[in-house]
Amino acid sequence: MIHFISTFPPMMCGIGSYTSYLVSKMCAEHWKVTSFRLDEFLRTEQISQVNGRVSYEICLSSPCLPTSLNGGVIWFQHTFGLWGRDPAPFVQLVEEAGKRKAKVIASFHTIHFESDETDSGMSKKEDSLMRDVLPLLDAVTVFTEGSCRALKKAFPQYEDKIVTLRHGVHIYPRVSQEQAIDKLLRYLIDQATISSSKKRELNEMYSKFFSAETVFLGNFGYITPDKDPLALYELGRLIRDRFPKHRVIVLYVGTVQKRKDKKMEESLAILENLNSAHDGRENLFFEDYLPEEILPYAFRALDFSVFWCHNATQSGRMAHAQGAGACVVGRKIEGVGETLDLAGLPAAVSLEDLAEKIGRFVTEPGLRKEAEKSSWRYVQEYSFEKQARKHLLLEKAVRSAGKLPTLDRTEPDITFILPRLALGKGRGLEQAPKEVTAFLNVADDVVLYPSPRNYHRIPLQDGVPVPAEKMSEAISWIKRHIPFHKIIVFCRYGEGRSAAVIIGYLCAIGHDYQEAVKLVVSMRPRVKPLPGLRQTIERALEGALQILTADAG
Repeated sequence: MIHFISTFPPMMCGIGSYTSYLVSKMCAEHWKVTSFRLDEFLRTEQISQVNGRVSYEICLSSPCLPTSLNGGVIWFQHTFGLWGRDPAPFVQLVEEAGKRKAKVIASFHTIHFESDETDSGMSKKEDSLMRDVLPLLDAVTVFTEGSCRALKKAFPQYEDKIVTLRHGVHIYPRVSQEQAIDKLLRYLIDQATISSSKKRELNEMYSKFFSAETVFLGNFGYITPDKDPLALYELGRLIRDRFPKHRVIVLYVGTVQKRKDKKMEESLAILENLNSAHDGRENLFFEDYLPEEILPYAFRALDFSVFWCHNATQSGRMAHAQGAGACVVGRKIEGVGETLDLAGLPAAVSLEDLAEKIGRFVTEPGLRKEAEKSSWRYVQEYSFEKQARKHLLLEKAVRSAGKLPTLDRTEPDITFILPRLALGKGRGLEQAPKEVTAFLNVADDVVLYPSPRNYHRIPLQDGVPVPAEKMSEAISWIKRHIPFHKIIVFCRYGEGRSAAVIIGYLCAIGHDYQEAVKLVVSMRPRVKPLPGLRQTIERALEGALQILTADAG
């Protein structure tokens, strides 16, 4: 049995929802939960019926595990938002679990890997906590490959304890977008605690949500500075500028979380600005908490569920959106960016970049369908049912003191175009096939750690024309190394920049441009040639010819 230490409903927070979905896919005899005292976190009017297999006993001001917990496997769920900035209560409970002869596992929900505070990419407080707690744990799980790499870089002596076990996805019954829109609007009009004037506005707009000319985007949830819901309205403006013939409707539904350990004042200014953004026509905001049964319909109703967080180690809400069948787009940052990449969904470095990507989906509906299919494959791969089974595998390994299983490490995505030349995406290349002995990174947003031997980086921006001199540099590097190595050229997705370089190389060794494109696309169908690629290659090859002529002279 796994004894989880975690929040649990009626505490409405990310870890509580995560744990409840996880144990719902386990047999009752496989789990119990010890949670925190409800009166420390919730106002009394929010406390309702609780699960019989959950005890609410832990007090952070005087932390102590229940006396019934002796031996077995104790599994902590940790995030600083829950346990607070002071690591002492958490460390104290982990120490106590060890003294009771339990095997101890901890899942760290919010480990950074793109922070500039430490060399590993973690924040200083995370590094400090791990320094204290890693010696006490039998296993550590994190949700992303980036977090796994950061931990192993900072603490290589504990590498064998660290496992990637991705956030689970709750799969909802599939409904059409039209059904979902109707369900969401009917809830807002008939049940939500919003003003009668806003309900009238929705009634008047009702038919517009179903129009083929409408682009409907937004998000839902608690209002916090990190989630930056105001960015949605700027994104809507950018899309309207690009597509003046379309009606772009932006919707955010949310409220400030009423928890005793949260300072509501931090979010009140955002709430005021959200109310100011509401115009009743294109920019909509409703201060309301969507109940759990409405949330999947809400996400499915949107053409694009947008996640534009400032602090995005992971997003449980994004997993909900994917499980509802929504087309999710977002910021290329931390865990959100990694998940979008793995799911084949659009990730962007700026709102302008995201507006451009959404624009392509609007004008080429086939691209959106392709992305939704890819996301659905991700959903099935990482469903809570499968993730629950992986938890039990890890519990069994820890209990028996065996080698920890490899759970959710990203497999390399590589396609050989020529016998000695491959292209691929950056994720998973830490476990590249041994036959690949040279690596050309052509992405400005991918870092390969640790850097292998025969590694070179030419940082190119995603989605923009490649400078001719950079193309020439890449072709020359491949020519120098291909007689002695099998090479992989990679970027973030393995579809744009890396493909452009390989097409350029094929042209340099005698292929016609169209032949080169046809060959690469036939081997890797999702390749998308970058803008102006033919002209870039022609200029690069002309430059190389001029250099050769000058050398000969």
